[in-house]
Amino acid sequence: RDTFAIKDVAAVLPFLEAEVPVWNADGPMLLAGRVDALIVRESRVLGVLDWKSDVMPSPQVKSRYVTQVSDYLAVTGAIAGAVVFMTNSELIWVGDREGLLAQLNTAQAAISGATHEKR
Repeated sequence: RDTFAIKDVAAVLPFLEAEVPVWNADGPMLLAGRVDALIVRESRVLGVLDWKSDVMPSPQVKSRYVTQVSDYLAVTGAIAGAVVFMTNSELIWVGDREGLLAQLNTAQAAISGATHEKR
Protein backbone atom coordinates (compact mmCIF):
# COMPACT_ATOMS: atom_id res chain seq x y z
CA ARG A 1 0.00 0.00 0.00
CA ASP A 2 1.10 3.53 -0.68
CA THR A 3 1.12 5.27 2.69
CA PHE A 4 2.12 8.54 0.98
CA ALA A 5 -1.39 8.59 -0.52
CA ILE A 6 -3.05 8.72 2.91
CA LYS A 7 -4.60 12.19 3.16
CA ASP A 8 -2.79 13.29 6.34
CA VAL A 9 0.56 11.88 5.17
CA ALA A 10 0.19 13.55 1.76
CA ALA A 11 -0.49 16.87 3.52
CA VAL A 12 2.83 16.75 5.38
CA LEU A 13 5.04 15.37 2.56
CA PRO A 14 6.54 18.74 1.54
CA PHE A 15 7.72 19.24 5.12
CA LEU A 16 9.32 15.84 5.82
CA GLU A 17 12.93 15.25 6.80
CA ALA A 18 13.66 11.52 6.83
CA GLU A 19 15.67 9.30 9.19
CA VAL A 20 16.59 11.82 11.88
CA PRO A 21 18.49 10.66 14.98
CA VAL A 22 17.12 11.88 18.32
CA TRP A 23 18.46 11.55 21.83
CA ASN A 24 17.80 12.93 25.27
CA ALA A 25 19.05 12.47 28.80
CA ASP A 26 16.63 13.34 31.60
CA GLY A 27 18.16 12.25 34.89
CA PRO A 28 18.46 8.47 34.84
CA MET A 29 16.15 8.26 31.80
CA LEU A 30 17.96 8.01 28.46
CA LEU A 31 16.34 8.00 25.04
CA ALA A 32 18.07 7.36 21.74
CA GLY A 33 16.41 6.52 18.47
CA ARG A 34 15.91 7.36 14.84
CA VAL A 35 12.66 9.04 13.87
CA ASP A 36 11.40 7.86 10.49
CA ALA A 37 10.43 11.43 9.58
CA LEU A 38 10.22 14.83 11.20
CA ILE A 39 7.72 17.40 9.98
CA VAL A 40 9.66 20.68 9.83
CA ARG A 41 8.56 24.20 8.95
CA GLU A 42 10.96 27.16 9.02
CA SER A 43 13.57 25.12 10.96
CA ARG A 44 11.04 24.22 13.66
CA VAL A 45 10.03 20.62 14.33
CA LEU A 46 6.23 20.50 14.32
CA GLY A 47 5.61 16.77 14.04
CA VAL A 48 6.84 13.21 13.87
CA LEU A 49 5.85 10.27 11.67
CA ASP A 50 6.86 6.72 12.55
CA TRP A 51 6.07 3.99 10.00
CA LYS A 52 5.37 0.43 11.16
CA SER A 53 5.08 -2.72 9.06
CA ASP A 54 3.19 -4.95 11.49
CA VAL A 55 0.45 -6.96 9.79
CA MET A 56 -1.97 -7.19 12.72
CA PRO A 57 -0.51 -5.41 15.75
CA SER A 58 -2.19 -6.10 19.07
CA PRO A 59 -3.56 -3.25 21.19
CA GLN A 60 -0.53 -3.67 23.47
CA VAL A 61 1.87 -3.27 20.54
CA LYS A 62 -0.03 -0.22 19.28
CA SER A 63 0.16 1.24 22.78
CA ARG A 64 3.96 0.80 22.82
CA TYR A 65 4.21 2.55 19.45
CA VAL A 66 2.08 5.45 20.72
CA THR A 67 4.41 5.73 23.74
CA GLN A 68 7.40 5.76 21.38
CA VAL A 69 5.90 8.62 19.35
CA SER A 70 5.02 10.46 22.59
CA ASP A 71 8.66 10.18 23.65
CA TYR A 72 9.76 11.57 20.27
CA LEU A 73 7.35 14.49 20.71
CA ALA A 74 8.81 15.26 24.12
CA VAL A 75 12.39 15.16 22.84
CA THR A 76 11.78 17.20 19.67
CA GLY A 77 9.22 19.66 21.03
CA ALA A 78 6.81 18.66 18.25
CA ILE A 79 3.11 19.32 18.75
CA ALA A 80 1.83 16.11 17.12
CA GLY A 81 2.93 12.84 15.67
CA ALA A 82 1.50 9.71 14.15
CA VAL A 83 2.16 6.01 13.97
CA VAL A 84 1.62 5.03 10.33
CA PHE A 85 0.81 1.37 9.70
CA MET A 86 1.91 0.46 6.18
CA THR A 87 -0.10 -2.75 5.86
CA ASN A 88 -3.55 -1.26 6.47
CA SER A 89 -2.92 2.50 6.07
CA GLU A 90 -4.04 3.17 9.64
CA LEU A 91 -2.79 6.29 11.43
CA ILE A 92 -2.81 6.78 15.18
CA TRP A 93 -2.28 10.44 16.05
CA VAL A 94 -0.72 11.67 19.27
CA GLY A 95 -0.95 15.33 20.29
CA ASP A 96 -2.53 18.22 18.41
CA ARG A 97 -3.12 16.89 14.87
CA GLU A 98 -5.43 19.77 13.96
CA GLY A 99 -2.94 22.39 15.16
CA LEU A 100 -0.14 20.75 13.19
CA LEU A 101 -2.13 20.56 9.96
CA ALA A 102 -3.36 24.14 10.40
CA GLN A 103 0.24 25.42 10.67
CA LEU A 104 1.20 23.47 7.57
CA ASN A 105 -1.83 24.70 5.63
CA THR A 106 -0.80 28.28 6.46
CA ALA A 107 2.68 27.54 5.10
CA GLN A 108 1.28 25.95 1.93
CA ALA A 109 -0.95 28.98 1.33
CA ALA A 110 2.03 31.34 1.75
CA ILE A 111 4.12 29.26 -0.66
CA SER A 112 1.26 29.13 -3.16
CA GLY A 113 0.68 32.88 -2.89
CA ALA A 114 4.37 33.63 -3.42
CA THR A 115 4.41 31.42 -6.51
CA HIS A 116 1.39 33.22 -8.01
CA GLU A 117 2.92 36.65 -7.29
CA LYS A 118 6.07 35.74 -9.25
CA ARG A 119 4.09 34.88 -12.39
